[in-house]
Amino acid sequence: MLIHGGTIIQSATVFSQHDHRIAMACGVAALVANGPIQITEAEAINKSYTDFFTHLQELGAKVDIQ
Repeated sequence: MLIHGGTIIQSATVFSQHDHRIAMACGVAALVANGPIQITEAEAINKSYTDFFTHLQELGAKVDIQ
């Protein structure tokens, strides 16, 4: 697999569609966004990786869990 980065990700609200994979992918993508990314239905991560956002915080990411 070869992944090429694109342009800057814009600040936005994204809907995870209740899918843990989408919620986590958006969380990683948000690390390079030009502003905050709000992920709705982010609790979908509980299906596979409950501590995902906590671990992002521990790695230095600014995560506001509401």
